[in-house]
Amino acid sequence: MNKPKKDTRQYTSNTGPKQKHYLNKNKWTGTLDGQPWSKVNGKYKKDNPEAQRLRNIKHEPRRNYVAKMVAMTAGGYSEAKKLPKNERLRLRAIAYKQWEAGNGGTNLPTFRAHRKLPKVQRPKGRRVTIFKPDDPRGFVYIFKDHMKSVNGWLYYYKVGASHNPQERLNQANTWGDFESVWESEMVNDCSSLEKEVHQALSEYRVKGEWFQCDKTFIINKILELIDAREEQAMAEQKVS
Repeated sequence: MNKPKKDTRQYTSNTGPKQKHYLNKNKWTGTLDGQPWSKVNGKYKKDNPEAQRLRNIKHEPRRNYVAKMVAMTAGGYSEAKKLPKNERLRLRAIAYKQWEAGNGGTNLPTFRAHRKLPKVQRPKGRRVTIFKPDDPRGFVYIFKDHMKSVNGWLYYYKVGASHNPQERLNQANTWGDFESVWESEMVNDCSSLEKEVHQALSEYRVKGEWFQCDKTFIINKILELIDAREEQAMAEQKVS
């Protein structure tokens, strides 16, 4: 008479020995028998203490404040990661003191209101051939760069031009942390106005389209150039 073969399968049911051993553990250790997280004795993957800890970090104001202050001091999150461990701990200690001095985070950065930006309705480009719409109208915008600052309060400002500032802001936020603070009225030639603004602000240029100066100063300079253009256009009309 043949003897029954020994069952060497890995049990994954609620009654198997492997499962009972797994349920008796006090902590979540990952997958069981190569199976993904599933409902086990009334628990789901979201009940994993490690997942709960990560969710709490995401919504913990003090930890977020400290991380942001360290990144701002170092010149960005990537630069903060390159710092030696002792230096990071020193910056974190300073940020914690700032948090406590703010009576529970009252000195946290203020909430950013989402501004609805304008858009010029113009023909769309074709995908079959290279087609650039002959429409120079657009806006000159100012974006606040929250990843670049001096001493945590003097921010860099990105000054550019676009026919759709909202689309440009969405693109910029894929690789940085920008906030729209101002945009001009629609002008007939935004690209040439952008060049004039960059030339007028060359003394405060940090790199490319980034400038380090007061936001009000940039706005007034743009308005001056727009007024000068309007006066020139009116003078040309009188001559003609």
